[in-house]
Amino acid sequence: MEAQYLLRNCGRADVRVVGYDDIIQEFKLPGAYATVGTDKQKLAKTAIRLLMERINGAYEKESRKQVLGVKLVEHG
Repeated sequence: MEAQYLLRNCGRADVRVVGYDDIIQEFKLPGAYATVGTDKQKLAKTAIRLLMERINGAYEKESRKQVLGVKLVEHG
């Protein structure tokens, strides 16, 4: 939100700022804004599962990667 405010004050209202994580939905800020969101419960469950697999020795050497879907969320 601060970036949008500063851009408007510089006469650049044509530039869009997009957040990443959709955490802003928890704060109910005024105005229109866009952010990239994902299913936070699925993200948390996936992170815990991968951590538990690592702790339990399911894999030791290589990092593992899990790709979750995202969506553009427009508020306001």
